[in-house]
Amino acid sequence: ISKTVTRADININNGYTGNGVKIGILEPTIPVSSESYTLVVNPQYTTPIADTHATMVCRIIKNVAPGSSLYCTAATSSSQYFYGMEELLDAGVHVVNLSMGFNDITGTYDMISQWTDHITSTDNVTVVAASGNSDDLGGDYAVASPAKGYNVIAVGNFNDNNTISIADDTLYETSCYLEKNNTAAEKPDILAPGTNITIDNYEASGTSFAAPHVTGILAQLMQQSLALRSRPSLAKSLITVGARYKIDSDSYSACGIHTFSDKEGAGKVDARNASTVLGSMRYYYGGTTVFNSGGSIVQNVNVTSADVLFRVSLTWERTVTVNSHTNGSVTSSTLSDLDLKVTAPDGTVFKSESGNNNVELIEIIPAEHGYG
Repeated sequence: ISKTVTRADININNGYTGNGVKIGILEPTIPVSSESYTLVVNPQYTTPIADTHATMVCRIIKNVAPGSSLYCTAATSSSQYFYGMEELLDAGVHVVNLSMGFNDITGTYDMISQWTDHITSTDNVTVVAASGNSDDLGGDYAVASPAKGYNVIAVGNFNDNNTISIADDTLYETSCYLEKNNTAAEKPDILAPGTNITIDNYEASGTSFAAPHVTGILAQLMQQSLALRSRPSLAKSLITVGARYKIDSDSYSACGIHTFSDKEGAGKVDARNASTVLGSMRYYYGGTTVFNSGGSIVQNVNVTSADVLFRVSLTWERTVTVNSHTNGSVTSSTLSDLDLKVTAPDGTVFKSESGNNNVELIEIIPAEHGYG
């Protein structure tokens, strides 16, 4: 039912099955041999075992993006992780799913997260990672690495209670969300179904099974637009701007201010909304635009009578330099501080000015129509 909850089924019915999109999967294990995937050998871990965790991740992705091609490798340490990611990049993947991570209760922006940010910006690959589960941390809610990466799409877990109704949705109690100091980005970025997910004879819960829903949706979008395959910041914008609503009443913000919440990020992922924005081309991609202090880019958007809710997402990449792609040694890391301002057709100005994030999000209910 999670395919219907995320409205990924609508995209499939419209022909977007992820056809032509290569998805990398990095896990501590590999899927069972009966699954349809290409094994990518990690030179630092050549004899991984097969288990149900990796198998379940593959099946969720294939359920959402049945036309995609899967490339799987394994890693159980940070050094193996670096090599595994490099092998996936060499295989030409467009998006990488990480339903694994390295627990770190300090909550800092660590080397693994920084290195992964470097990969996304230099290799132009989108990375989706599970935010982590508190029961793996003895009850601590610190976000795992590399989900803490600014350029990474970190996915939290909500429980749809096996219904398509939004009335009984709940935030799953173990879904991690804490950043313990100002050296880490606000996470998660988005929520997806990850509770009691059942495919064939497998059933599981956790952010590990929420993340592949988002990865599959991105594969749908990357079939819809080939350019999206090399634009990770646009991928994050589409996922966050398309989110339907927030589950926890504590997450709601007043209309017109920064609405990126602590536990839920942008809210519940919605494949159809993201596809609609992409198809209507109601977005602006700035590429490698360089801003001077005080500089700005102005985009005019027509607000129509059909826009009962108007949401704007601004994302950009953190620049990270490393000595080597395979040892994780970081030499520099820079985050630009961009702000988002929306002027409504009636002249009302709304702002999103978060201090330590690379996502700004504004949601308004238009009082008038026209250009803003």
